[in-house]
Amino acid sequence: MEQIVIRLNPIEHLELSVNENRWTQVCLIGKGQKLALGAEDCSIILSRLAKLIGAFSTSEANDKIEGIPVIWVLSLSELHSSLFWGKTSIGETVLFVQNGDGTIIGHLQIDTSGLKQELERIK
Repeated sequence: MEQIVIRLNPIEHLELSVNENRWTQVCLIGKGQKLALGAEDCSIILSRLAKLIGAFSTSEANDKIEGIPVIWVLSLSELHSSLFWGKTSIGETVLFVQNGDGTIIGHLQIDTSGLKQELERIK
């Protein structure tokens, strides 16, 4: 099984465990915790995460979380967690993690330049 680590910021990262069929288990690791989020095909996960380094358009936002306009990024199978991308009023990129019950379990500040480097390294 291949392990891929994608750093989101200096404290938190996603850990992808990829099996021989490219089915990938995703965990959020940071602040002394490891949270299983679910699974999906590795290529889908990586292509959807690449959206986080693009331009955010509030006209694309279809919801708000904690008052921040967000765009859906990815829903994972098995545990049914979802990721949403937003920009704060001061321009910070944030990633919200929602569990299968609809509860927000993560509000992460994203280092977009670092994420871009991480995704390029993985290709």
